[in-house]
Amino acid sequence: NTNVNVLQALATAGGLNTFAKRGKIKIFREENGKTRIFPFDYDDVTDGEKLEQNMMLRRGDVVVVP
Repeated sequence: NTNVNVLQALATAGGLNTFAKRGKIKIFREENGKTRIFPFDYDDVTDGEKLEQNMMLRRGDVVVVP
């Protein structure tokens, strides 16, 4: 179980394609029987802003790039 953050997971998956909605990425996490949704804005994070969005992923998290 290696710890990866959102940017690392996206890079491992091959990055974003040209049609990806970079500002509408979401991380879905099940906690205590409920689903929490965290926003992720790729351009903000890679520009050094909103770095708190680049959270460490947990087993079972799902990253959705629309």
